[in-house]
Amino acid sequence: MSTKTHTRAKQKLLSALASMLPFCRGTLSKTHLTCGKPTCACAHDPARRHGPYYQWTVMEQGRVRHRTLRPDEAEVVRVGISRRRLFDEWCRKYAAVMEEEALAGRETGAKGGRQRRTSRC
Repeated sequence: MSTKTHTRAKQKLLSALASMLPFCRGTLSKTHLTCGKPTCACAHDPARRHGPYYQWTVMEQGRVRHRTLRPDEAEVVRVGISRRRLFDEWCRKYAAVMEEEALAGRETGAKGGRQRRTSRC
């Protein structure tokens, strides 16, 4: 691949990065709960449980953190998590372009280390 091709590929990837921002880490879950009151409708009918409640789970500083979100916040996080998947794929593609660029002048299969002499007894 030529230097111009590397530059074009890199510019294309960099312009795609802007469409992925902002993004979010973690997972998002949606639950419906029963309150525990025996006279509440949720105790007798699963379709009438309370909720939905949205919980965002993220690993921070080696600990799992949970945060309860409002429905509008949950939608923002859901979009952010899907963008994060795109960002991870973008990182793999960008790394491949950078690796090709770093090795651009080198012949395929050529060894790059110092040649050793072997002594024969």
